[in-house]
Amino acid sequence: MKKLRKILLLILLLPLLGAALSPVDLNLNGKFVEETPLLEKQGELFIPIEPFSKLTSLQFREKNKGDIILFRDNVFIKFNTNSSTYFLNGKEFTWKNPPFVENDELYLPYRILLDFMNFQYSYNAQEKLLELATGTGYDVSLSYRQNRQKVDFAEAKISYNLPYFWKRTSLNSFSSLENSLKIEVSSRPLGEEKPADAIKRLVEEKSFDDFEKRTPRQLFVEATSIANYGYVKKEQDLYYYYGISYFTLENRLIETTFCAQGATLEPILKLEEDILSSAQFNAYTIDDMQEHYVELEAFTSLKMSLDDPLYANMLVDNTLAFKGEINPSIKELHATVKRGDRRFYHSFAVEEGKFDTSIPIPFGLGFHSLSIALSPPPEEETRASSLPYFEDKNILLRFSLLNTSLDEGLYLSHSNLVPTQCEEIGILSYQVRNKSFDYYKAEALLSLLKENFSLGKVDDPLLALEEKTLSKKSAALIYAALLRRAGVPTQVISNISQTIYGVEILSNGRWIVIDPYRFLLNEDPPLDHMSLDQDHFGTRAYY
Repeated sequence: MKKLRKILLLILLLPLLGAALSPVDLNLNGKFVEETPLLEKQGELFIPIEPFSKLTSLQFREKNKGDIILFRDNVFIKFNTNSSTYFLNGKEFTWKNPPFVENDELYLPYRILLDFMNFQYSYNAQEKLLELATGTGYDVSLSYRQNRQKVDFAEAKISYNLPYFWKRTSLNSFSSLENSLKIEVSSRPLGEEKPADAIKRLVEEKSFDDFEKRTPRQLFVEATSIANYGYVKKEQDLYYYYGISYFTLENRLIETTFCAQGATLEPILKLEEDILSSAQFNAYTIDDMQEHYVELEAFTSLKMSLDDPLYANMLVDNTLAFKGEINPSIKELHATVKRGDRRFYHSFAVEEGKFDTSIPIPFGLGFHSLSIALSPPPEEETRASSLPYFEDKNILLRFSLLNTSLDEGLYLSHSNLVPTQCEEIGILSYQVRNKSFDYYKAEALLSLLKENFSLGKVDDPLLALEEKTLSKKSAALIYAALLRRAGVPTQVISNISQTIYGVEILSNGRWIVIDPYRFLLNEDPPLDHMSLDQDHFGTRAYY
């Protein structure tokens, strides 16, 4: 019967579609969808946006001049039907299989929607069948395909990227929907105890009598060492795994426990490593594409929607336009803007379920975090206290942004001294395009600098590019050009006497000092010449 429906639908559509298009069946959450709107074009599955948005929780907005916005959970895709590019959470990509319009319906390639926007699916190209689930169940072996949410553990001052549907079970823990995977983070002061002694003591206190101890391993995140201890046992057809990990931050020991069960062990270990490797310190970052955690229950229950999606680390210039709709019973909303210990509170009216305001971003250039809540802001006498956002049950959503200005643009701009637009600079910087964090881009570019240039005495950056030789000065200038071309905010620095040169990059909310010429002189790994002390160059001059 199912095949007969497909044949009949194909006969009806062929005059309109032409030989290049054929219909595809859809099984949504275990139920067959009648008169599926999916199409296959030249071997690639395409999904019509408007019908698909009605079947799922995808928000679809069509704006002026061909702009299209897709928004689900806290991930968004933006594109223009007349452009060859699209934006995923603010980062630009080029269509491999561009959208097309057929019978007044706009079709998108299925991977752009399903891989990026939190859907679980399988597609059988031979049977032309898409099986789609909208959020329950989790196959740990497919975790690499799951979109991640950035979640903060404010007490520990860190964040991890977790699979999007994990839910917060306490202030310091998350778990999957079926509780087969759990993670918990705790923080304790070290005092006078050495980190190695504290870790040894804590590990010895753990009891895993019926588990097999795995060989300890070490991970490195932005030059921070994470010690990982794993324990495993197998019962019938299931592996049970318990992992504990430690690193130090601000004279505190951060402990992360990870519990999982699954049919095979390797995907579990890979998921744990992926989570640990996503660690960001001081809770937020300015160069991560992943999103911050959204309290979707409150957001959804109040039928809140936004005219323009808000995404992690979006760029603003001193104010943020905030416009949308919410349940008409809400008469007022409150924004909290935070940078370090400073806070700014902005209340605005909701009229007949609509709000339209400009939220000031008042604390200068750089990273800010922002939350939108129902509850009134704290009383004046409590505003100085440090309240983790998730302690407020009335939070609707939160995200981060980067306040910019013309001055900020200088850190990414081309100049006579920093030739970002040269072809050679573009070729080299393109090689780090898949690195998620600016710190890792800087590390990879430092190695590329050594692979492609030798030591010399040429100070002029253009001549240095031509001769492939670098002096102290041109090493900093060429390295800065590579960084800026890769999108890493960078400034060139030297000591006052201009006898040594280097760069500072803006990563993870702080300026990091790097000495490229010293790296070229030595055989040390790149990390030894990154994250140097701020006084490495002494009293500094800026370019």
